[in-house]
Amino acid sequence: MRVNSRRSHTPTRRRMALVRLLTGAMGLALVGSAAMATSHQSSDAYAESPTNQTIWQGNPTPKNPADSDTSSVELGTVFASSENGTVSGIQFYKSAQNTGTHTGKLWNSDGKQIASVTFNGETASGWQTASLSSPVAVAKGQKYTVSYNAPNGQYADDTGVLSPGKTITSGSLTAYSGVYTYGAGMPNQTWMDSSYYVDVVFKAGEAATPPATTTPVDPVVTDPAPGTDPPPPATTSFPGPSNTGVPAGVALTPYSGPCTITTPNTVIDAKAISCDLVIAAPNVQISRSTTKHIDSDSDSASVSITDSEVDGGTSETPAVGYSNITMKRVNVHGARVSVLCGSNCSISDSWLHSQYMAPGSDWHVNGYVSNGGSNVLVQHNTIACDVQDNSNGGGCTGPAASFGDFAPLSNITYDNNLFVASPGGYCLAAGLNPSKPYGSNPTGIVVTNNVFQRGNNGKCGAFGAATSFPAGGSGNVWSNNSWDDGKILNP
Repeated sequence: MRVNSRRSHTPTRRRMALVRLLTGAMGLALVGSAAMATSHQSSDAYAESPTNQTIWQGNPTPKNPADSDTSSVELGTVFASSENGTVSGIQFYKSAQNTGTHTGKLWNSDGKQIASVTFNGETASGWQTASLSSPVAVAKGQKYTVSYNAPNGQYADDTGVLSPGKTITSGSLTAYSGVYTYGAGMPNQTWMDSSYYVDVVFKAGEAATPPATTTPVDPVVTDPAPGTDPPPPATTSFPGPSNTGVPAGVALTPYSGPCTITTPNTVIDAKAISCDLVIAAPNVQISRSTTKHIDSDSDSASVSITDSEVDGGTSETPAVGYSNITMKRVNVHGARVSVLCGSNCSISDSWLHSQYMAPGSDWHVNGYVSNGGSNVLVQHNTIACDVQDNSNGGGCTGPAASFGDFAPLSNITYDNNLFVASPGGYCLAAGLNPSKPYGSNPTGIVVTNNVFQRGNNGKCGAFGAATSFPAGGSGNVWSNNSWDDGKILNP
């Protein structure tokens, strides 16, 4: 897994074509319905006792124990427990090539580091364990991230193991995704549903009040029995003006760097950026900043955007596009489309809204859209498309849509989002459309735990909440989606 080795499935420099071919409900019959603890203790693989639990029991050996990447990288696992308990240690699988000093960390869902430990006395390879000086309390139903730093890379990396639709549960623990970052802070980027085999030593039972978190995880659930409905979801917990964009108190200074970024690992923090940014290098990081349009449209380019505001203005292009993008807690407004992704994108905890449509145009407008591609996670966002229709056929397609225009659709997850009621045809178009070149067989389409706002007509969109879900296709999952009044929504 290397950022600069990713391959987008959307043809490079097809930006205008992608936007012009946004296809919506207007004129198209969419198919289907849709305590900072520190220690130096380390040892070989942890010998489990009846009271201790780990995610990867039995100390499995990864299929790919040593990735060819030699960069320093933080690697982790997002997990939750179905019971209160404590974490007493951190584990990871080590290849003989994974050299250097390794430090394990535990993070809460706010991205705050709540424990740290250095691994000493490691064996040449195999599972390594370091015990925290004091156990750290964790709360049931909350997401945490356990990670370690591989200073010289060559870490374990098996693709296709973890995703929102493919979790691993062991005892009280559920692993949701493997994550990484080449920068500082909590790892939050995903790649090809990889697992990096990072684990915790956990003991279930009553524990002291854990460090506070603000984003509860949806527990592993199944749809309720017919005729029953859960309580209405709390839509106030979704992203909006109070928890996206530049954090309060951050003083911005003018950005004086280049508008086309060609230097790898460029970091832009606490800046007011007055030009459109073209990302032409790997691992560019933008944080706590305001900016205009961001363009990442190269196989060798990638960008991470956190705690920032993107104003697309009156552009016909998307405010953020087109591949190899990670977004977290971003306020995106303006432009014809808030976010357009071909492949390799993770959009989370963000607010997509207030798009622009030129007066008298026939534009089709979206919050999030894909015209083909793979490896996309759209998770815990508020997604709106709020442009009103005009007499020339212009208006919203809907908050979110995937269309097989330029490439097959695969491994696309919509999880725990709020789809805001829209004048568009449907609030979600999930990709099945045989009239499209690649619309006949979307695979790995996962739609879980989302909330659809009924709106004035009670249907979310003009025609309905969701359409084009490819039921029965390989890896396709629809589960636990509901209206904002709590009633279950079936595809």
